[in-house]
Amino acid sequence: MLYRRTKTTPCYFATYERSVNIFVQGQKRVTLGGTTYLCDESTCLLSSLDLPVVSQIVVASEEVPLLSLLLKLDMALVREILNHAEFQTRNGLSEARSIAIGKTTTDLLKPCSRLLDLLDAPEDISVPQQPGPA
Repeated sequence: MLYRRTKTTPCYFATYERSVNIFVQGQKRVTLGGTTYLCDESTCLLSSLDLPVVSQIVVASEEVPLLSLLLKLDMALVREILNHAEFQTRNGLSEARSIAIGKTTTDLLKPCSRLLDLLDAPEDISVPQQPGPA
């Protein structure tokens, strides 16, 4: 999903779904419990559970709107990836919360840009053909 907001907002209750939200412009504040995350063009927000949060758009205008890309996560695929040894934590436990903020890098933005390019060229999306009956 693509988001474009042109106005700041008061705090409001929301649910962050299992997703990665990449912010490319503007600024948003997300609070879970007692922890506040400030999201802007240098950050992305990862949520591994559906979480109730308090959210607020703090920087957005007609000239410089808040822009973000939200990618919902397929948790079956995420679990498969996390089963690899390099992702294992000591005793299988993690101290991390179910929401985290990370740095937006060029390597993260490249596939996002490719996804957006596909909106203008849907014929470039290949669909695997199912084998016919034998």
